[in-house]
Amino acid sequence: MTSILEAKFYHKHNIGTEHQVSTLLDDINTVYDKTSSTASSNLDCWRSSNVYENLDWLTDEIIKLVNENVDYYSKLDSIFAKLMEKHQRKYILTYWTNVNKPGSRNVMHSHKDAIFSGVYYVKGSDTGDLRIINPANVLGDCEMASPFVRDFYFTPVDKDLIMWPSWLPHEVETNKHASKNRINIAFDIRIAK
Repeated sequence: MTSILEAKFYHKHNIGTEHQVSTLLDDINTVYDKTSSTASSNLDCWRSSNVYENLDWLTDEIIKLVNENVDYYSKLDSIFAKLMEKHQRKYILTYWTNVNKPGSRNVMHSHKDAIFSGVYYVKGSDTGDLRIINPANVLGDCEMASPFVRDFYFTPVDKDLIMWPSWLPHEVETNKHASKNRINIAFDIRIAK
């Protein structure tokens, strides 16, 4: 058997201690109160590329997850395995903060210049699902009985860490919570060249 298309969704629960998450939330709120959103954001979504201090607990977990992804895909894709070996598994991690107010959403997009993308939900419970779309069925016109053509929905909770291949189109549904912002750290992984 040969895999010609495969995308695995990685999910880890309960990342970070209460103190670590509380400190991160305080840091995000401080930046949120003092700065404007970057230009590349969705309506009513504040975005910042601020780099936070003392975030090793999260970035270390992200790199562990990257290595799990690399191990998994290296068994399925020999060219990918050779590229990872050539670059000695050296990665560039970039992250940004999103704050989605009630009523806001993130429209469909992908991160094609990265190899893996993901999100850490600082505050995610009851704030809208992440929807991942099979790029072969963006229009929804494939036979629904075919394998893997259906959309995948993920309902986040606080302290969830997730990752997927960056080429997958995805969007975040409307935050329907009446009074709670969706707060997350989104990230991309690129190969260090």
